[in-house]
Amino acid sequence: MGIHVKFNLRRLQAKTKVQCQVVRELLYADDCALLAHTEKETQELFNRFSGAARRVGLTVSLKKTEVLLQPANRQNHTIPGIKAGSVELKVTDKFCYLSSVLSSNTVVDDDINSRLSKANVAFGRLSKRLWCNHGISTATKVAVYRAAILSSLLYSCE
Repeated sequence: MGIHVKFNLRRLQAKTKVQCQVVRELLYADDCALLAHTEKETQELFNRFSGAARRVGLTVSLKKTEVLLQPANRQNHTIPGIKAGSVELKVTDKFCYLSSVLSSNTVVDDDINSRLSKANVAFGRLSKRLWCNHGISTATKVAVYRAAILSSLLYSCE
């Protein structure tokens, strides 16, 4: 269950050369993405996750919880039916996770368009106060461009 990732620990100055790890969830603050290869594994992982959350007094928001399938074969796949109790979770073709747009067809066009749009909005908001203000030096404008525009365009691209 999960996604298998191989790390070349030799490059990290470790004693062993290669280690295989299974990544099952990506957690950040109150956001979580669960990773699995099959519908059965996904259901089992979701049940474990929601059970663990319940045991510590947390609830999983079913309004915000979505299922995204990225099939290897686009022709021969069925839509997954992941349930939270008796409620079937919404299946979507794309969603935003940590400012990145993920899609079922694994194409990055939606993510790139979203990033360009956010950078364009940030640029436009500074139009009157910064870009059209002749009293502000070019060096200051470049510094603001790098800090505000490029950072919104390239956020978490590394």
